[in-house]
Amino acid sequence: MNTTSSGGRSPWNFITFVFRIADKSLRAMDTVTSPILAPEFQFEAPDIAVMTVLDSDKELDVTDPKFRKSIRLPLGDAFKKMKKEN
Repeated sequence: MNTTSSGGRSPWNFITFVFRIADKSLRAMDTVTSPILAPEFQFEAPDIAVMTVLDSDKELDVTDPKFRKSIRLPLGDAFKKMKKEN
């Protein structure tokens, strides 16, 4: 699940959550990644989330594709570090 930008301070940042069945909680994905730059993401077996994030090794220019990178995040390990939202 992700949110829609209201055009405020960071209109390019899509706050994204994943639901963890084990403890029935929402987890904020950007607590373990760079800012998420696209609302589209997908899952791959067994527990991989694929999304586009800011390439934090470069200066901020979120409109330029060279400042974006696709990542594959193993959720099993990441859940331990994600902020619990509920």
